[in-house]
Amino acid sequence: MKYVPKQRPQTSNPNDTIDKSAQNQNTDTTYYDSIRNKTKKYYKTPTYVNNPPSKKDFEKGYYTRYFLKRVNDINSAVIEVDNTQFDGLGSNIDGNLYYGIKLDWKITGMLDDHYTNNSIDSYGVRSTNDRTITINEQKIPGLISILKNSMEYWRN
Repeated sequence: MKYVPKQRPQTSNPNDTIDKSAQNQNTDTTYYDSIRNKTKKYYKTPTYVNNPPSKKDFEKGYYTRYFLKRVNDINSAVIEVDNTQFDGLGSNIDGNLYYGIKLDWKITGMLDDHYTNNSIDSYGVRSTNDRTITINEQKIPGLISILKNSMEYWRN
């Protein structure tokens, strides 16, 4: 939809004064002011959050971890955040400047995969988390540098 501004008030004599309030109501300024006020001006900067699993997470055997990274800097650090910050991506945290992923982190069970006849019959914590890191490293480069311990929070 194309915006067409209303005509400005005309005067018969160039020396006549125009009511400034009426002029401002009929210009592109009014339109600009109306859309400018809808644009969020200030976003929060994401901050690292140590987000250990809860007792309920240990009962489930896994929990969800959240990570953000700056879009415009491939060398920027990956930041672990909580679900509140992650859910605020685009509203409280600038979605044009950051992107993120969430991943399930296995925390209970056997340490390594168990094989029967060259086939995995039960997935281990370390093996599962290593696969999770490898897959998601492609989506968010630098993830491997902060998830160095695939047994983090592991309980048998």
